Amino acid sequence: MAAEHFSVTLAGDVSFGWRDRTIGSRVNTGDEQRWLRVSWSQTRWTDGDWWTGNQDAARLLDVPKPAVLDMYEWDEHDSYWGECRNRAEVMTLVTDTPCSATQELRSELDLSDRWWSGLRAALDTLARSPTERGLLPGAKDRQHRLPDKTLAGLEMPLRRSLCGLLLGF
Repeated sequence: MAAEHFSVTLAGDVSFGWRDRTIGSRVNTGDEQRWLRVSWSQTRWTDGDWWTGNQDAARLLDVPKPAVLDMYEWDEHDSYWGECRNRAEVMTLVTDTPCSATQELRSELDLSDRWWSGLRAALDTLARSPTERGLLPGAKDRQHRLPDKTLAGLEMPLRRSLCGLLLGF
């Protein structure tokens, strides 16, 4: 339905996101390649911050990220979940080499100082960005596991683990 709505054709393998709430694939628009991401939730949960994450992120400037170019929502009834809302987003395609072929890091990474500097600059910008967004339920329980707000001085294995937490969708 989403590919048809945007008049795009799938051009790659599909990838599932967090808890299978999202699915995405490279698509052809005719002129170029983009990323098509579809998320779903029970309608009763689509009022909160977590449902508008990509739109909210669009307000962040100077943080490298895909841009949402178009969005489409539709509702449908599922015999198990009940009333559900779907959101499809056509996004710019990130063509950089991923840190991992899976959602988890499974091997040591060899990242350049330039890569780490870019991450540092993006995180510094993000840290200065005001937000009214809250934590997801249960996130406060896990918040103590993260070190203080900087990566400076962290040992490389921990830095690599944080890379997975921060960038490993």
